[in-house]
Amino acid sequence: MDPLSITVSCVTLVTAVSRVTYSLTGFIREWRDASSDLRIISQELSSMQIVIGNLRNTFATKESTLPPNLKEQILGILKSCLQVVGGIEASLLKHANSRLGKGGYWALGGGKEDMAKYRSSLEAHKSALEITLELVSITISRDIKKDTTQILKEMAKLRQRLPIAQAQYRHSSPRWTPRKEMDNINRLTEIYQHEDEAYISGSNSDIEKSDTDIRTASNVSRPSTYQDYRSTAYAHTSTSIPYIQFSPYYHPQTDTSTHFPSTTVYLSAHTNTIHLGRYSKPRSQERNFVGFASRVVSRMHCDIWHKEGKWYIRDNKSLAGTWLNSERLSEAGRTSKPYRLRDGDVVQLGMDYHGGYDANGLEGYQDLKESWRHVRMFVHLGQH
Repeated sequence: MDPLSITVSCVTLVTAVSRVTYSLTGFIREWRDASSDLRIISQELSSMQIVIGNLRNTFATKESTLPPNLKEQILGILKSCLQVVGGIEASLLKHANSRLGKGGYWALGGGKEDMAKYRSSLEAHKSALEITLELVSITISRDIKKDTTQILKEMAKLRQRLPIAQAQYRHSSPRWTPRKEMDNINRLTEIYQHEDEAYISGSNSDIEKSDTDIRTASNVSRPSTYQDYRSTAYAHTSTSIPYIQFSPYYHPQTDTSTHFPSTTVYLSAHTNTIHLGRYSKPRSQERNFVGFASRVVSRMHCDIWHKEGKWYIRDNKSLAGTWLNSERLSEAGRTSKPYRLRDGDVVQLGMDYHGGYDANGLEGYQDLKESWRHVRMFVHLGQH
């Protein structure tokens, strides 16, 4: 089934709901005895607009990969909603054209009973749409897990091939082996050779399932941090410097992530913790803070720290959530326990916020703004 048909149905239904909402407002002004019942119907229509808007955005941005039977179910619910909205509109016309007058038709002509019936149907269809929207979100999350699992498998295959490539490299260039290149190869051979029980994968069940043109301004002063700490290290010890690199990760099907430049943070001799949060000008000067220009990111969203050769991540009571390999670390407003962070993991901060509609219908729809997008990044861990 073509996703365009679902998008067209959403637009048609939103237009009809806006038209009926306008008629309801006029009727309430002229016949106040019906205001209490009709205001409830108007509120249900407004709630339905929000659900339809989120559903429309899912199918309008990209080619959907939802199962055909789920698409048919969504289209059927939208058609049923359109019939109910049409019935409400027809009943309002009867009120206007009745010989008994609006008040007489409402009290004696069965208008009140008709509206009660339509209200019940409207609530049922809205609940069905909300459940369907949850199924769509679950399906998209499952696709992200599958893609992440495939990436991990491909990286494991590359890790198995690295010893052979390293031997061929030495054989082809016996007199010239740059130390930096060989260190990179040695680090790659150690990817995923860990046994920590807190490792998060696509099948882990311990974690709960859950307007402006902006640019990321996470200007971490990498050269000065690196040079200061490096001079101390070479003067007193040969210990390497841990660092972490954040690079944008764009999902092929849900490419709505906030854009930001790759950022590398070298740990200094005075701190082993890096704070991730919403960008602000005063905090941009802090060497252990990485800011992202997105309103769904909390000011102190999460912490990442290095301890005894291992990296860890923790959510700091963020409202929009922190994800590690598609798994949410904690509920909204709750601090999570520490989770092990490994080279190649995918971290996501927040969820997309799509806004809603106003009383005029389509004119009130807010497209997904850059400043209301989530932040998804690929994490690279290393030693220099």
